[in-house]
Amino acid sequence: YQIAAAEAFLDATDAPASRRAIVTLPTGTRKTVIGAEIARRACNGAGRALWLAHTRVLVGQPLDAFARIWPEAKCGVVRAGADEWAERVVLGSVQTLRIPRRLTRTLARGIAAPFDLVVVDEAHHAAAASYRTILDGLGAMEPGGPRVLGLTATVARGDGRALGDVWQSIAYRMSVRTAIAAGYLVPARHVRVTLAGLDLASV
Repeated sequence: YQIAAAEAFLDATDAPASRRAIVTLPTGTRKTVIGAEIARRACNGAGRALWLAHTRVLVGQPLDAFARIWPEAKCGVVRAGADEWAERVVLGSVQTLRIPRRLTRTLARGIAAPFDLVVVDEAHHAAAASYRTILDGLGAMEPGGPRVLGLTATVARGDGRALGDVWQSIAYRMSVRTAIAAGYLVPARHVRVTLAGLDLASV
């Protein structure tokens, strides 16, 4: 299913007018590994990839996956005091890259090649203004812009904002039920705990 997801994304974003697609899979099915494999395939030759995440942990998390999946590609981090923006793969904090001077430097032409792939981890956040600032700056919202891969376990936002403003399609989807039936995840075991005398009136 990981290979199928990678191939489905590349097929879905092959046309210049259709470059932004989501791969949605349950937690535990290694979306990060799939993202690294897609980056390796989409950036063959001298291509570059930008991986966007909204927390410190998620920015560093792909390093191990890239070391195993695409060891030839040197990774750099753009986050707070880290500014390794010219590497083959850039792992960037949304909070840092939304700052105009940091985004401008990361996108500097003539010093580093433009990005061929942008990965948005936790893609359901992409409708937020901070993500849109970055995607607009990258030219990712224009026809013929870089491919944009969204990785998420859910394609719904709590605030009800439409993800269709950013994403053009869902390239690949696998449900928790399917993953369990195929043996990729263990069956869920639900436990109900009864608490006596619990007062939630002030919560």
